[in-house]
Amino acid sequence: MTEYEAMGLYVAGVIDGGSAITVVVGKDSKARLGYHITPTISLRRRNPAILQVIDEWATEHGIRGSIIEKNDSLEWKLQSRDDVREFLELLEPYLIVHDNTAQLILNEVLPRLDEGTHRTKDGFLETIEYADMVREATSGSTPKYNAEYFEELWSEELSSG
Repeated sequence: MTEYEAMGLYVAGVIDGGSAITVVVGKDSKARLGYHITPTISLRRRNPAILQVIDEWATEHGIRGSIIEKNDSLEWKLQSRDDVREFLELLEPYLIVHDNTAQLILNEVLPRLDEGTHRTKDGFLETIEYADMVREATSGSTPKYNAEYFEELWSEELSSG
């Protein structure tokens, strides 16, 4: 095994062992429908050395994460669609815990965002349904902005069946 492969395995292990791979949905006055859908990867640690290793590995692959101070810890975060895609594509073969989540984002959420499917109410709802699957797999709570919320909000305007 090369050092390159070993680092990919290490990063995948850290991600599997305590990261948040999710899809954030929130209000956005600049978005056509007033809401954004953002695939996000974040990793929070007290030990900055671990985040530094992750950030250096990502940077070597052209991925631009950011490190943010949060109270008594640091958070490394990816929110750029291209960076999330590249990161997950590199790690997906090694992921165990987050493998299905990575596949949902790579195969369902990102393609819909790339195609602009989310710019119509029907397409947004379709994309949110996949986002809900990701969030259900990674979080125990039900987010406010889920498919049910948008079905009710736009009930008069959505295509039937």
